[in-house]
Amino acid sequence: MKFLKTFSIFTMVLGLCVAVQAQNQKMVLLEEFTNASCNPCASQNPDFNTLIDANSTKVVALKWQTDWPGYDPFYENNPAEIGARISYYPNINGYPTTAMNGSVPGDAYGGGIGGWDVAGGGYAGGPYGFNQAVIDNEYGVTTPITMTIDHTISDDATNINVTLDITNTSSSPFSLGNGKVHILLVEEVVTFPTAPGSNGETDFHDVVIKMLTGSSGAAMPTLAAGETHSINLSEAMPGYVYDYREIKVAAFVQDDTDKMVYQSTKSEVKPLPAGGNYTDLSIEKSTTPPSSYCNGEITPTVFISNEGDNTITSFEARYI
Repeated sequence: MKFLKTFSIFTMVLGLCVAVQAQNQKMVLLEEFTNASCNPCASQNPDFNTLIDANSTKVVALKWQTDWPGYDPFYENNPAEIGARISYYPNINGYPTTAMNGSVPGDAYGGGIGGWDVAGGGYAGGPYGFNQAVIDNEYGVTTPITMTIDHTISDDATNINVTLDITNTSSSPFSLGNGKVHILLVEEVVTFPTAPGSNGETDFHDVVIKMLTGSSGAAMPTLAAGETHSINLSEAMPGYVYDYREIKVAAFVQDDTDKMVYQSTKSEVKPLPAGGNYTDLSIEKSTTPPSSYCNGEITPTVFISNEGDNTITSFEARYI
């Protein structure tokens, strides 16, 4: 990891003065590539989520639900953008794998403080290899920029407004060779009554729903010393959001040249507007599987509830 710290030394008659540029702690961006039909994902995610939750003030977590090895409803909702992010990291060849601030850590990270044991048969970036020492070590990295983000949801939950401020707190210009700003719509927890894929997972955390600045991100301009770059977005809420009550946003600055993430941030989940005028239709299935393969008949049953404030007079249901 690069430590973006520079200093100037001035020899003076009365002694030595050292001027250090303003530095900020870098939030730890964890991007996990996972899948609802991946058995190793189901076995590793619970402990990984526990570690992330214990470090909520240090970590920005993003879960990219992928297309392999089997069905994943989140991927099916947004295959183009998720597919672009999968291709962005060429050294991620299987799932689950996690990139940390743009790199996939392995045995050499931090002098061997992680638990990947690639030499012994493990693999780099596996969620199982992350521990508190890794999080603390990465959180100790500094950066010249700070980021703050906030969001509001419209009364009818059809629109989301995002405000992001990126500030260069150092005394020198901040410039990246090919810097991008990514702003993402995230659902903190999505819970299904039964597993949507084949690995048994029903709870999904920090799921990326939409890339609000597109799969390529927005250009990151050069910031003069002390300068702030602000982005204000107003975007339509995707129709495939699972739970409006779990919506938050995240953002990060990354250099496409070397993949390094220079800073990241997130907003918190907020209550929906009081007295809002939104439609929220939920569906729950309850189907008893056949008693044997020879008795292949089932009777599907679904329960549909209106969780919003609007009266729903009709809806369309499709089965797959």
